[in-house]
Amino acid sequence: MSCQLTNIPEVGIEKSLSYIYYQKLIRLLQKIKGMVFSLKIKLKRMISSSSPGLLSNNNRNQIKAGDMVKVKTKKEIQGMLDERGKYKGCSFIGRMYEYCGNTYKVLKDVNYFYDEAKQKMCKCRNIILLEEVTCTGKQKLFFEACDRSCFYFWHVDWLERIEDGFN
Repeated sequence: MSCQLTNIPEVGIEKSLSYIYYQKLIRLLQKIKGMVFSLKIKLKRMISSSSPGLLSNNNRNQIKAGDMVKVKTKKEIQGMLDERGKYKGCSFIGRMYEYCGNTYKVLKDVNYFYDEAKQKMCKCRNIILLEEVTCTGKQKLFFEACDRSCFYFWHVDWLERIEDGFN
């Protein structure tokens, strides 16, 4: 009986030249995608720093943990959403409509979150968590409800800060 290491070339599958070029092309496209993404971020930063009024909103700087906010009406929020139900990348799911028009306390703002679908950490801006506003876990296609009680992500443009009158 001989050592397995001497038999490795016989075990390995020989790769065709087209397969090797295909793999190199995939790696090159991934690098290009990363460079385009970082260039896009740099351009956004340049635009926002050169003209602060262009990309900023008064709400974004004013809403912080502990503030009281009112969720805009269903009609106002629907006017902001695109055809996929998103606003600036943030999804507004159907179960969030029950909170429209109500007042809540801000728990915290979100800078990073773990995207389980992509299995990576994601950076975000202008996202707020509201106290006691969590998913109930009820789903149409399943008999049992999810018990995770995840917070909904609220974009600051969907919220209006309520002045407390003490200022």
